[in-house]
Amino acid sequence: MQLSVSSFQDTVLSGQSSDFSDRLLRTIGVRLLGDMHERCSELGLPIPQGRKRRNRHEMIRKAGVLFIHVPKNAGTAICRTLYGRELEHRSIRYFRKSVPALSALPSVAIIRDPVERFISAYRHAKGGGGRHRDLAETFAAEYAAFRSIDDAIAHVERAANWYQVDHIFRPQSWYVTDGKGQILVDRLFHITRLHELSEYLDPEGTLAIPQLNAAITPSLSATPEQVERIRALYKRDYEIQTRVLNNHMD
Repeated sequence: MQLSVSSFQDTVLSGQSSDFSDRLLRTIGVRLLGDMHERCSELGLPIPQGRKRRNRHEMIRKAGVLFIHVPKNAGTAICRTLYGRELEHRSIRYFRKSVPALSALPSVAIIRDPVERFISAYRHAKGGGGRHRDLAETFAAEYAAFRSIDDAIAHVERAANWYQVDHIFRPQSWYVTDGKGQILVDRLFHITRLHELSEYLDPEGTLAIPQLNAAITPSLSATPEQVERIRALYKRDYEIQTRVLNNHMD
């Protein structure tokens, strides 16, 4: 998709139309309004930071650590523990380009087995969200109509790019790398070893991380064929997981 500054400005200036938001999202190639800052940052069209966003950034600065919230990886609990509230899903690339002062902080993120994460995402999608985080309205009806894990996999396979699926189905690598595979987050921790993250953040051992966002719908498992399709979609995530579990990161 080709997007110029003039086309972006034309869309903004036509804001009197009732479908302004939809037109703006289509112009920059995203489906979620919350993706505007991330996408515009990629395109070299930074959006001014509003008061609420500046306040969230100040919370991160005061905490002294930048947590990259990868969806379905215990991130809600970590955000509440570190910052006292939930934060948006943003990639490390966004902070480096748009909030360089925060990208200078030590950065951490949590990694999870891709198949387990996908099943958790499917349950979240099918159930309309978790107990502590709702599903984006943009995808709610579409995801509620999923009849099986196969439908969710097909949805991801059909996507032209990662902005066409909800955050819960985007690769973990999308959040923690430069977009070409190079890991940019300083420290990655596996979800099965959250005690290591607690020790890193609080060597004195007073930090407790609760499990908050369990999905509402019943648990299930993937078939061998489904596992292979998931592995193909999230190949880079498996490579990152192997490095994290082996404590080897470039």
